[in-house]
Amino acid sequence: VDASAVAVIVAAMRAHAGHEVFSTQFVRACHTDKTHDYPILFVNAGLDATRSLGDQGDQFWWDNNGFDSISEPYAPFQKVVRGYDPKHRGLYFNCVRASIDNGCGFGGTLASAAFLANGDIYKVLKT
Repeated sequence: VDASAVAVIVAAMRAHAGHEVFSTQFVRACHTDKTHDYPILFVNAGLDATRSLGDQGDQFWWDNNGFDSISEPYAPFQKVVRGYDPKHRGLYFNCVRASIDNGCGFGGTLASAAFLANGDIYKVLKT
């Protein structure tokens, strides 16, 4: 990448309040309290269950089939939830992982899900 192009992008980002802080948070995921009985990890698209949380890097954003291979809890979390399935297969839930992607932007509808404290689905909403 051309250094001058990067400088232009960085300057444009810094010119708009909040954009720099927002863009630096992309490498992170979020989760419920790890001390609860059923902690849940939320990611964008993927997770490599063979790597620690701190070593995921861009894996959260670009799944390389790691998400589909999750067959047991990714400690200390009991469930991993993603909001985007790169293969566009629709909503999917099991005891250790969930995809909340109903194809919005690709001909499907927007979906969201509410989870109970024990990780069960309380309700799924679709537009």
